Amino acid sequence: MRCPRCSHELTVFGGPSRRRPRALWWRCGDCEWLGCQWLGADSPLEELIRYEGEEAVCMWCGDEDFATFAGYRRTVVTLDDGRTGHRVLDVCLGCGRVGSWFDPLE
Repeated sequence: MRCPRCSHELTVFGGPSRRRPRALWWRCGDCEWLGCQWLGADSPLEELIRYEGEEAVCMWCGDEDFATFAGYRRTVVTLDDGRTGHRVLDVCLGCGRVGSWFDPLE
């Protein structure tokens, strides 16, 4: 599998022992691109963006390698109550937990 940013070969992030039950995490050793591919159907690669500083700490396990799915951050959604914002999907690259929350536009 090739990196969508620089076309170098991707490797499974952290080696085979880091596989999650529903997804594979990919990393480019050349440009440091990170991505996720959901298992099952022919799922496209989804870019992950690492948080920095205090935001990088996982709320579940305390690991300092927390990221967000880029595609969700870029999509504006409207809730039933009329509020608009971004649906954010975060993942810990340490423990593998995934969580979703709503980030309202101001």
